[in-house]
Amino acid sequence: MSGDEYAISIELVHELLGNQFPALKREQVTFLGEGWASRTFLIDQEWVFRFPKRTSVERRLDIEIRLLPELSSSFEVAIPSFDCIGQSGQGYPFRFVGYRRLPGEAPRNLSTTDFAVSNLGKQLGGILASLHKYPTTDAREQGVTDESAADQPSRVKKDIQASLDHLRTRLSIETFARCTSIVTTEVPDYGGMRVLAHRDLQAEHIFLSADRSRVLGIIDWGDCGLSDPAVDFIFVKWLGRTQFETALSSYGRDLDPYFRQRVGLLALRFSLWDIQCGLSREKPYYIESGMTGISWSCGLMENL
Repeated sequence: MSGDEYAISIELVHELLGNQFPALKREQVTFLGEGWASRTFLIDQEWVFRFPKRTSVERRLDIEIRLLPELSSSFEVAIPSFDCIGQSGQGYPFRFVGYRRLPGEAPRNLSTTDFAVSNLGKQLGGILASLHKYPTTDAREQGVTDESAADQPSRVKKDIQASLDHLRTRLSIETFARCTSIVTTEVPDYGGMRVLAHRDLQAEHIFLSADRSRVLGIIDWGDCGLSDPAVDFIFVKWLGRTQFETALSSYGRDLDPYFRQRVGLLALRFSLWDIQCGLSREKPYYIESGMTGISWSCGLMENL
């Protein structure tokens, strides 16, 4: 761990929930997973509890607590409803939240052929059209901040280059050269209207029906912010070009000439971060996901 990172244990989860939410039986507490921001646990196959690992994440969680109830009334798929809001205690320093488990499952062992004839692209485009219409003034009132500087091509290219420097010996010569070529592509910074964006539409945050034909829910809104709408189309890195283009068609908003290039850069940044996460946490799934993402991200920009 580094900085103020706090990795909560199953034993402490039992203690915190027993003290603050005694109505929960807690007969089965299962560790679901973790990322940079939080650890999550499944309680009795019904409740998901999310525990921040850092002070900055707790601050972002407060925004979710205010925003998601407002957003859910006009959103067409399930999003977390924080019925349980816990406080620090028993040595754990942060607030935490619990919500009823959403329907569906996040896809694993991804292959774009799984989605070749599905309507996911069309549905995602409609979902994003709805999300991006949410009034930014209302979002600001809920505490949502402008995160567009982090998503500008000039910043994204620096992030990509830093990842490439870190992964130089881990990528093939061909893959490294391909990514480097993308970084040198001229893409101006975005100067258009900001929208309320999820900003982290990775596969693990989108819950699908068993046949992978429909989106049922979207989780992990901690990175949401006002930004370039292109940032919410990074799902091209796991869903593929065909579904991406279908999503744009159903999105129904005018796109500027550099929209696809920005999506490609943003998706490449996430793909390289996936590989770094997979290596540091010894999770082959993330490495495989990142390599697939590189192919689709670079392909999107190379074929414009």
